[in-house]
Amino acid sequence: MTHRVAIIEFINESNTFTVMRTGMEDFHASHWFTGDEIPANFRGTGSEVGGAIEVAEARDWQAFYITAAHAEPGGPVTEAARAEITNECTRRLREEGPFDGVFVALHGAMVTETDEDGDCQFLRAVRAVVGDDIPLAVTLDLHANIADELAGQAQIAVSFRTYPHVDMREVGVEACELLHHALEGEITPKLLIRRPPMLVGCDDGRTTEDGPMCRLLEDAAGEMQVPGLLNVAINAGFTDADVSAAGPSVLVTYDTAQVEREAAGAVAARYLARPEAASLLILGAGRVAAQLPDAFRSVRPINRLRIWDLFPDAAARLAESLRAEGWDAEAVTDLQSAVPQADIISAATLATEPLLLGDWLAPGQHVDLIGAFTPAMREADDRALQRARLFVDTPFAAIEAGELKTPLETGAIACDDILGDLEALAQGKIGRGAAQDITLFKSVGNAVMDLAAAMTATR
Repeated sequence: MTHRVAIIEFINESNTFTVMRTGMEDFHASHWFTGDEIPANFRGTGSEVGGAIEVAEARDWQAFYITAAHAEPGGPVTEAARAEITNECTRRLREEGPFDGVFVALHGAMVTETDEDGDCQFLRAVRAVVGDDIPLAVTLDLHANIADELAGQAQIAVSFRTYPHVDMREVGVEACELLHHALEGEITPKLLIRRPPMLVGCDDGRTTEDGPMCRLLEDAAGEMQVPGLLNVAINAGFTDADVSAAGPSVLVTYDTAQVEREAAGAVAARYLARPEAASLLILGAGRVAAQLPDAFRSVRPINRLRIWDLFPDAAARLAESLRAEGWDAEAVTDLQSAVPQADIISAATLATEPLLLGDWLAPGQHVDLIGAFTPAMREADDRALQRARLFVDTPFAAIEAGELKTPLETGAIACDDILGDLEALAQGKIGRGAAQDITLFKSVGNAVMDLAAAMTATR
């Protein structure tokens, strides 16, 4: 299937402490292209748009080259220049649309005479034409100042990882590949943003020396190994712009369905499972279960897998597949015997009656329940809840999941037995407790995972 994709560029880094302004003549002095001028000037270059063209041709997109505007760093963009570029872009979008997706190369620190966030001001105009229902991917300079609004305008964001900047083409390719996967229906990306309360701290983003920005980028790359986290971008910010969002930020592009269920359990295990936890017992053998080993290995030294399922053949097939990937994985049929031998137990089933009994649990274990997500479903019995320190991804779990709703209604547990949610865990307000405590985390999937994922990426 051929996808109709609009390709756009609007780039300026704006210093608000100068009396100078960036006008249309400054864009002409750098470049201002429209339509077919764009591939003619960008194909084969090391730019973000050059990377976008590469993907468009490799993926057989029906690409529509709209406008490409770039001015060297200077003062805020004049309203006349902003309006001329924006109006030409939206005119062409209306003429060429509709589209399946949009790619926009931005800087991330553009200020105009009418908006301190010129990048989102431009994206609002683009969205007004193309609509809110199609995926939009952006690339950003490492010195972007990121306001919360960007998460409402774009679903994918990829930032430079080098300063001096030498990876613009690669960033364009990465963003457009993610856009292509979204167009194919393989992912449902969403963007979340976190800004720590600081103005500086990343050594201005320098990556030529072994400084703090290098360590942050290494951490971000490590977090991208968590299933469902598609990109983790670290921005140093641009403090020559006196704007409310000035300073460092983290942008996480994630696959909503996968992260909110699978990675939630792994994030919780970071705070609840014992540091030395190495053995994982998985209840279930479906798609979600297959992703759990890598998710948990991203936060704990997992080296031993045991798989149990109501259908033994399914457990055997999953174990065989995991062995092919290098795991020490075996299917088990005696769940009662397998439970006490595991450090972490993760259930990803659609059970309507408890499979995991509390009397089987051993001191120090961590239990992760991510499968049952309706009031009619249960994976663990009342005794398991009574023996464990209880945590949830969101307070709504108490009314959405039979795991908690039913025992709360019968009095088997009380509301005060639920010690906190994923946000409180990530903020360090609550935690595991004693080494011999049993902990239990119940996830139903919720937007609170947004915050937890972002906080994980900034650790």
